[in-house]
Amino acid sequence: WTDTGLPRTAVTRQRMVLDLVELPIALQLEWPRAKAIEIFHQLDRAVQRPAWEFHPARRLGDIKGKVLTTGATQPAKIVRSIDLDAGELDAPLTDFDTARPDSLPDIPPLALEAVFQWRRVPAAVPPGARPAEIDRGWTAVDEWASRRTGILRDILRKTLDELESPQGLSSLLRRWLPSRSGDTLVSKCKQLRDEVDEVGESPPSQVPEETPALLERLARITSTLDELRRNARDQWQAAKEAQAKERQREAWETRRAAAEAELKDVREKLAANEQAHGKATERLQAAQEALDAVVTAKRRERQASLERERTELDEKLEAARARRKSLDADSKGRPSRAARKERKETNRRVSNAEKAVGRNKRERESLAAWFPPKAVMGDASTQLDEARKEVSDLQSGAHGLSEKIRELERTASEAFHFDPPPKLPAPSGNEVDSDPPPIPSEAPPELGDLYEHQRRRYLAIRTWEQLEPAQPVAERLGAELVAAPSRSVA
Repeated sequence: WTDTGLPRTAVTRQRMVLDLVELPIALQLEWPRAKAIEIFHQLDRAVQRPAWEFHPARRLGDIKGKVLTTGATQPAKIVRSIDLDAGELDAPLTDFDTARPDSLPDIPPLALEAVFQWRRVPAAVPPGARPAEIDRGWTAVDEWASRRTGILRDILRKTLDELESPQGLSSLLRRWLPSRSGDTLVSKCKQLRDEVDEVGESPPSQVPEETPALLERLARITSTLDELRRNARDQWQAAKEAQAKERQREAWETRRAAAEAELKDVREKLAANEQAHGKATERLQAAQEALDAVVTAKRRERQASLERERTELDEKLEAARARRKSLDADSKGRPSRAARKERKETNRRVSNAEKAVGRNKRERESLAAWFPPKAVMGDASTQLDEARKEVSDLQSGAHGLSEKIRELERTASEAFHFDPPPKLPAPSGNEVDSDPPPIPSEAPPELGDLYEHQRRRYLAIRTWEQLEPAQPVAERLGAELVAAPSRSVA
């Protein structure tokens, strides 16, 4: 009672008095006798069989059984040990092993031991971070250098193939321009190829201090290669022209020799043709004279026949006219039907006789142009046709031979004319990029990936082994060391 700080109290079977001496004024409280006797008996029973005991300095570990805590509705057992989860902790990589939460969860009142557990999560690249501008700049420089070296390698490989192939420039120069040599061009190409391989061994970002010199070296290689390609094109053009000139001259000389040889043969054929033409002309003249004799004889026969026919026709005509005149004299008055019929028949005979006389006259007048049918002229007409055809064929052959001779004479007297081959196109310049991108002012990180977010830099590494060597890099770049993301950060 006293240990709890309760006021001094006296309890007997007669009275109960409570002294409040701590108050500003002394005060003594006394209960009625019946109430005092009741409290006396309660205290007596409590001393004999206590339901619980109050121990102000009792250790929790010494207590056995359940304990009722303040505010609890039921007593609970004492817990020897309890694990408390403190959650996840974003720990900086440099202080990862010593990082702890700023606050810990409350310990249950009946726990003898509390074990706090938390998970350290390496600080990562924040969402929304992008590759740093310096990294993008060096990536652009590396890609440009890689693309340039790749293009230069392709051009050099193609150029060497063109130079060293069996039909390449070196072979052409040895064959058509012995005074020039393609070996120098081949040697320069191989030298440039080795230099490009040397430059392309390491990307510029791995040797930032040498990058300006490396890019200048690539520009010089590009310029030298362009000049070499132009020189090779000029040499190729010269070799092609020499080859074409030689072949065109050979073809020209071959055409002239063939024309001269053929010209002699054609002239002999023309001379033989002219001789045959003379004989054929004589045969044609003889056949014409023979035919003329036959035609003359036939015309005389026809003239005699026409004269006899003329006499007969004249006699018939005179007889028909005389009869008509006699009928006219007898037809005084009204002629009979038979007289009219006879007169009509007589007039028809007179008309037919006059037509026959006229026809006979026309045939006699055109006798000079009359030509007898071939059927009545025998072999004379056939021989004349054959002679004419022979002369015509010989004349056509002579004309063709004359044209051929003139053509061959032009070919034989033709002067040599060189027709140069087409100019080779200039090497294409659009195969190589124009200018390299600007070189960043800072060197790239020697390891890890550099990100930027809200004007802060983050150097992301992938293994714990990289932590120590990455610290001076992060310090140089003013970046915070973080863990690399498992996938690309947008």
